[in-house]
Amino acid sequence: LSYTPTGRAHVPTRSGRLAGLLADPGLADLLRGSGRSSLLDAQRVVAETAVIASELPSGPERSVLVMPPRRWSPDQVYLDRLVELVGDAAWAVPVTLPELASGPPPEVDRSPLAYPRERRAAELPRRYLSGVAGMRASVAVFAAILTDPRAFLPNLNRSTLLLESTWWRGREGRANRLARERGYLADRRGEVRVQPGNFTFSSRRGTIALTVANGLPQAVQVNVRLEPQTTRLRLQPIESTLIGPRSKQQIEVQATAVAPGPVTIDATLRTLGGAVYSQPVQLRITITEYGTVALYITVAAGAVLFLAAGLRVLRRLANARRGGP
Repeated sequence: LSYTPTGRAHVPTRSGRLAGLLADPGLADLLRGSGRSSLLDAQRVVAETAVIASELPSGPERSVLVMPPRRWSPDQVYLDRLVELVGDAAWAVPVTLPELASGPPPEVDRSPLAYPRERRAAELPRRYLSGVAGMRASVAVFAAILTDPRAFLPNLNRSTLLLESTWWRGREGRANRLARERGYLADRRGEVRVQPGNFTFSSRRGTIALTVANGLPQAVQVNVRLEPQTTRLRLQPIESTLIGPRSKQQIEVQATAVAPGPVTIDATLRTLGGAVYSQPVQLRITITEYGTVALYITVAAGAVLFLAAGLRVLRRLANARRGGP
């Protein structure tokens, strides 16, 4: 080819065809060799994009992917110069990766993708990456209850990105690092929790005064979901609760007993969007219905005493009649 095509291609895999993005090797080499002179190196990169644009001055628009080398750590002054010069270039317009992937690939012949077996074997294991993905999902749930996610989210997101780095290929310590990061996240999430409790109802209606604790240095907003394991108890719905930093909030839930006996309630915290935040905590309720039962016992005892007294009177009358003239 006499010109640089758009860096887009279809990549066939065992799981189907994927949208592939192809980096320009010339621009990648320029980025790899940068560092001697910030202004000059940035101008060389921008000049190379001008050469690519001049290959088809009246042709269709093309997208070129500029990908820095792995573990690239350029000087901040160089980055500022590069961003400034690219932004001022009349022939270049920055686009996002999703925009580049959504476009059709150019009609050019490309050689098959070569991926050596040893490189494939060196990839991060699927089980490890699944663990990192689970941590990312847990971070999203944690952020959903925070009133100021900026206090935690940047560091947590950075941790997940570092765990996915190719730097961990072939290193045995990655599993320990993942476990340590997940443990830290679990400890932070565990600071917002429902406290277990035992309650006794002596009548058909009562109040469950459950406590939600927040050990974080900022306020959180959660929903509390109560699910009785039996049908002996009916509960009123609970509105979302705002809990101040490093404090406890007591929530009173009105309940109606359908039948006496023990009831176990699973209490869980959820985000305002409905995602499960915490593992179930058990609340144990004992329904005695003492007021109603005591009334029945009193009435029954009174009836028994009345009958016993009546029987004694009748016996005395009968004995008096037998002994009379």
